[in-house]
Amino acid sequence: MAPNQQVGYWSTHLAIAPDPIDPSVLFISLGSYDGRTAQHAIGNPNPHPALVTPETGLVKYELVGSQYIVTSTGEPWAGILRAAAPDIFVEIYPQHVYGTVLVELLPGERLRVESFPGVPSHRVSAFTSAARVYSR
Repeated sequence: MAPNQQVGYWSTHLAIAPDPIDPSVLFISLGSYDGRTAQHAIGNPNPHPALVTPETGLVKYELVGSQYIVTSTGEPWAGILRAAAPDIFVEIYPQHVYGTVLVELLPGERLRVESFPGVPSHRVSAFTSAARVYSR
């Protein structure tokens, strides 16, 4: 952890979910990613996390840059009240790679996960001993 961050319950946090404003974009939120908390868009969620089964095997999700954009102006959203800008979407920047997350759904509602900060997906092929297993 960074010197100014305390270790807490959130260090074990993991969520793979649609963005609440633009549900067409999926995000991975990690309580411990390269020594800090992080939330990044999935560049190409294929397969979609809802379709992953134990038979799917290992899945790679590349974490990429993103930004909220106001559709009517094309300008970045300043994060002010949603009512002030009801036409917001998430723009994805696949060229800005933050890293890769491997996931594998295991029997018994368990999920093996490992993050590779700063590493593009084509350079990741397998889990290491650093992988974590989450139980639902």
